Amino acid sequence: MSNLVRAYFQLFLLEDLPQTFLQLFYVISQTLKKSKSLPIQIYISTAVANFTTISSFYKFSSIRPTNLLQEDFDLLQIQKNQTRSIILQNEFTEEQNQIKIYTESLKKKSNDILQVDNQFYEEAQKLLS
Repeated sequence: MSNLVRAYFQLFLLEDLPQTFLQLFYVISQTLKKSKSLPIQIYISTAVANFTTISSFYKFSSIRPTNLLQEDFDLLQIQKNQTRSIILQNEFTEEQNQIKIYTESLKKKSNDILQVDNQFYEEAQKLLS
């Protein structure tokens, strides 16, 4: 029995049903002590208590237990892990490509800077001589 079914069954059997019976017993006994006839409020109270009990039983009886097995969860976990590994591998290759582009651009910039520095050094040497 699933936990949800057990919880609603316990709620119905141990809370709603005894509460309804106790409420009906108390209200009717108190009314009969004071007067010999039952006023309309007692009928309304009884109807509400019965409605509460019936709705609680309906909640309990409308639960459909699932037939999922551990194997189904294992299969879902395997599929999720496979898709996750594919996504991680794609992200890793994309990151490698970005690092490669960045290092190439740094090499190119450093070569350009060295050429400019060499030109300034040669011009400075010419001016000093």
